[in-house]
Amino acid sequence: MCVKSLAGTLDAEIGDSETEEECWAEFGQMVPGDVSATPEEVKALREFVEAYRTENPIPAAEAARSLMSLDEDRIPCEGDDESNDKGERIALLLWDVATVIPHHQPALLAIIDAVMAMPRLEATPEQERRLGPMLGCWVHRYPSKAYGGGFGSPGLVRANAFAAHRLAMHPPKVTRSDELNSALQIIVYALELDPWNHTNVHALVPFIDIAGDVIYEWTDGRTQLRKFNPGGHPKGSVEYRHAQLPCIKGRHPEADLWDTDERVTRERWGFWKARLVWVSSQGELMQRTRDEATTVVRMMEDIERRAAQPSQSAV
Repeated sequence: MCVKSLAGTLDAEIGDSETEEECWAEFGQMVPGDVSATPEEVKALREFVEAYRTENPIPAAEAARSLMSLDEDRIPCEGDDESNDKGERIALLLWDVATVIPHHQPALLAIIDAVMAMPRLEATPEQERRLGPMLGCWVHRYPSKAYGGGFGSPGLVRANAFAAHRLAMHPPKVTRSDELNSALQIIVYALELDPWNHTNVHALVPFIDIAGDVIYEWTDGRTQLRKFNPGGHPKGSVEYRHAQLPCIKGRHPEADLWDTDERVTRERWGFWKARLVWVSSQGELMQRTRDEATTVVRMMEDIERRAAQPSQSAV
């Protein structure tokens, strides 16, 4: 798949328009048996994201109606209608474009907002029913088992960026936020465990870079890391560990470098920063890992300065 040719960090640019063209060509092929968007759906989405933030943008509501239209001249994947529902295939298309061509993520989130607003505007009952899988697909696809490379894999780094953009666009009003929880989960696993996996550092970069200001706002003690029910999975299994995330305290106390409490505080933020400074000094690590650790520390310091500005101006 085209995403393999884009391996690297999130900020790796697609080499040329032909390469991006090849990526778009992979969508809408309507492979029988697969959940595949139609060429018309791909065309509607592509026109919107490519015009986004240009002098002639397409209104998001208009693009949402085009994308979710049920006036189709063909039946996608004929004979397999039930497993290729409109809502499901649009959700998968949005996710796949976001992780293959990540610079379109803000535009994709804009059209997701417009699509999810449709039931309150003018969607038919059938369209409302078909919108349902979109949110369920989002939860199911993140994080995905497809990211076999672990927290440092390019696919998960891009998925984290998509979640971070969503967190930045929709800052939570309460601590029960999937995106905020995902960010804290990644940070805890990257910086609070010993022994640790240095590839986890790559996974946290998008959250600090894109949504760091939002995360910092919630380091005031209001947030307490959730406990998850392991759901009957065998202790020590991947499913068990995932179900417990991001609650570390009390689960593996010998591996927990943060033993104060479960609240997310300014002191804990400072601990994360100190750990990143330590990472940047480890000569046996890849230079990319050390550089990213240094960059994230600078980002965190910039975030602290921005947060302090209102109080300084009020004095």
